[in-house]
Formats: sequence, structure tokens, C-alpha cells
Amino acid sequence: MIVHGGKEEKKRYIFYDIETTGLNPMVNKVIGFAWADNNGVCDGVVSDDENYVLKKILEVFYEGDGATFVGFNNRRFDDNFVVVRMIKNEFSEENIRFFRRQKRIDLMSVVMKILCRSRFIGLSSSCELFGVEHDGKDTGRDVINYYVKGEYEKIYQHNIDDVRATRRLFNKLIESGYGVMMNDW
Repeated sequence: MIVHGGKEEKKRYIFYDIETTGLNPMVNKVIGFAWADNNGVCDGVVSDDENYVLKKILEVFYEGDGATFVGFNNRRFDDNFVVVRMIKNEFSEENIRFFRRQKRIDLMSVVMKILCRSRFIGLSSSCELFGVEHDGKDTGRDVINYYVKGEYEKIYQHNIDDVRATRRLFNKLIESGYGVMMNDW
């Protein structure tokens, strides 16, 4: 809780995840973006029009200015991918700087600190470890296959499932006393 003007205010978090056509931001595209608020209200977009998806990401970040953005592997993957794709799509330097300076928490980094390990651990494994429900059974490889087949609804569902699981994992880690390990960066 934050006290502001004599009133207690709940800290605002926005949970987010992207979907891409591959792992290389120099050649692959951002095709999906999902987000959720503290209350679990989710939304998302999937489109072959990368510019549209990147603009939606910026819109959500501008609307959430002052919030802390929470992702899973966002520090190593999502955020860097988005910045490279914004540069490739000639977004303004001002918008890129704004996107980069928002406060963030990367839950993968938090889980790796808890486990005292430096190797990658995925969202599904992290959820299983902490007893958190994760509806998604698909992987990033599945997303690429869905994209090739034009099955955008499956990409959307996977993206939403991941952002919901990220929110649940965040709440579980807070309830379990691991909040102190969640430094914004």
C-alpha cells in the first residue's frame, strides 16, 4: 500500500506478454500483445500488422504511466524485442525512451533468485513449482506454427493464458513472502 494525501492507495501493476514470429528481433515480428491489471481484467491483440501491435503496446504503457509493468522473461526477451522492432519500424526516439524508462519487474529473474540458479526456467515450470494454475499448454514454437497457419485465435488465447499465469504467479510470490525480491528496474 502507498499512502498519498492521507489515503491508502494500492500500488498499480500491469502484467504483460508479447508473442513473436521467432526469436530474432532483427528478422521476426511482434504479432501479439496481452495485458492485465491488478484486478485481472485482461485484453490483448493479435495482428499480422506489427505496427498496429507496437502502437497498442505504447498505448497501454502510456495509459499505465506510473504503474509497474510485470512480465515473465521480459528483461531478457520481450522488452529488447519490442525496442528493436520499434527502431526497425521507425518509431520516434521519444516513444522508445518512454517505453524503456517504465518501471518493471521480471518474474523469471525473481524465480531464478529464489532458486539460486542462473539457468532459464519457463513460465509453466515456475507456475508448477509454486502451485499456480496455468491454463496454457502451448509454447512459443506452437505460436509460430499457429501464425504460419493463420490461427490467430489460438495465438490470442495463448497470450492471454500467459498473462493471467504471470499475474497469478506474481500474487503467489507476494503471498509467499518473496515480494522483497521484486526490485523494480
